[in-house]
Amino acid sequence: MRDSRPAVLRGPSRERARELLKREEQLCREIAHLVLHPSAAGSREIRRLRKERQLVREELEDLHAAAKLARELSDGWTRFRDVLETDSRPLRPLGGVQ
Repeated sequence: MRDSRPAVLRGPSRERARELLKREEQLCREIAHLVLHPSAAGSREIRRLRKERQLVREELEDLHAAAKLARELSDGWTRFRDVLETDSRPLRPLGGVQ
């Protein structure tokens, strides 16, 4: 079953995500301005800005993927710990040797 909870960014990752979102918004405004008011260098500049926006978007996606992985690891550890606390069977040595 897929976990639908949003990945939560904390600390420096959260601040970096905010910076990236602001930069993406600024790039979108610049691109829109160049599209609405074309100039001789406009098409090159639009391509450059779109490429930069794509890089910003990819970094944001990487931050979210890292947050999701951290949450999944934390959830897995919690489940493992809960099983250890509730399971009364003695632990067997690795390799199944008794």
